Amino acid sequence: MPRLEANFDDTEPGSVGDYTIDFGPNVSTGGSIVTALWSLAVRYVAPGYDIDPDPASRLDGAPTISGTAVIQRISDLVDGNTYLVTSTATMEDGEIVILWCTLSAVAPA
Repeated sequence: MPRLEANFDDTEPGSVGDYTIDFGPNVSTGGSIVTALWSLAVRYVAPGYDIDPDPASRLDGAPTISGTAVIQRISDLVDGNTYLVTSTATMEDGEIVILWCTLSAVAPA
């Protein structure tokens, strides 16, 4: 499962945002993405913080496909948790590509 070159920037706990993963390098010329799925799991919890009991519930609605990009709204992340964000895209030729990165919820200092 290939890792993206960069993680998402940290976000404030409880905020709402649209996150984009571009599958461009994985889409063949003239090809397209036909389906996409996202998942969230807790990868790390900072000492002294509670683990998010239901990370999948932070995905707000279904992902949207826009050209070679897949966009997902994520909301209400739990402070001190770093999430493993996984996006799976199925191409029109049947190839399945899975990309991942992390997203941390950090309260402002």
